[in-house]
Amino acid sequence: MRILLPVLLTAFVLVAALSFTTAEEWQSKYVRLQKDGSLSYTPDEQGNIIPDFSHVGYRNGDRPIPDVEVVKTVFPSANALEQIQAAIDELSKRPANQQGFRGTILLKKGVYKLPGTLRINASGIVLRGEGDHKNGSYLVATSTSKDPLLEVSGKGTLKEISGTRVAITDGYVPVGATSFSVASTRSFQKGDRIIL
Repeated sequence: MRILLPVLLTAFVLVAALSFTTAEEWQSKYVRLQKDGSLSYTPDEQGNIIPDFSHVGYRNGDRPIPDVEVVKTVFPSANALEQIQAAIDELSKRPANQQGFRGTILLKKGVYKLPGTLRINASGIVLRGEGDHKNGSYLVATSTSKDPLLEVSGKGTLKEISGTRVAITDGYVPVGATSFSVASTRSFQKGDRIIL
C-alpha cells in the first residue's frame, strides 16, 4: 500500500534567486531551468531530489493571496521586535472572520532589525510589508545565535491514536519523496492526518 505525503512546512523558508534569462546559460545535473521558467528535478542514484518548495505559501501557491484588512500598523524603531510581537499577540486574541482571518499587520517601509524570533501561534494573521524594492520593508535578523527569524506553530500537541501505528516497509525513503509504503492501511481513512 502507498500513502501520499502532502507538503507540510511550518517554519521553513527557502530563498532562491536565479538571475539567468535562458535555460542555456545555466544548468545542473540535478535541476534544470525550463524554457517556461519552471524547474525540473532529476533524482540521484538513490532517488533523492533537491527539495521543491514551489508550493510553499498561501493555499500551496495555487491561489492569489487575499487582501486582508489592516488592523495594526508598525513603523521601524529600535524596539521593532517587541512592537511586532505585541501586534501579533494582540491579533492572536481576536476572533477569526468567516474566511479564517484575524487581520493584517502592516509593516511600513524601512528596516526592522530583529535580535530575536517573532512567534505566531494563531492562524489567520498576515504580516505585510510595503514591497521588496529598495525603499520597501525589510526584516533583518541581528541575533548572533541560530534562532529563526519567524516561528509559526500551533498551540496543540501531537498525540498518537492508540492502535494506528504501522511500519514503513520501504528500506529507504528518498529526500523529496511524495509517497511511501506501509504494512497496512486498515486503520487509515482518506483525509486522515498522520505523524511520521
